[in-house]
Amino acid sequence: PEVWDAWGNPPTLIATRDVAGHAHRRKAWSRALSISAVNDYNAIVTTRARQLVDKWKILVREHSAGGKTVLIDVAQWMGFFTCVPRDASREPTRD
Repeated sequence: PEVWDAWGNPPTLIATRDVAGHAHRRKAWSRALSISAVNDYNAIVTTRARQLVDKWKILVREHSAGGKTVLIDVAQWMGFFTCVPRDASREPTRD
């Protein structure tokens, strides 16, 4: 097997040294990031962003009684938002 350095194994699209492999992977990314594809994602991202903000508002409303500070682990929630949870088993942190 080939040994890859700090770029991971398999390497990222940018770091790949295999020209044919790079072209194959780039084709998929090019389609996904075309103007029309990005325009299609706009409605989805807008809806999910509104859901995220609404959820934060609910958490604050439910847990801020008596002037308590509500701490939200934004990194965790961004993971949920992007479908890459850091630790899906953890609940948001509250004070």
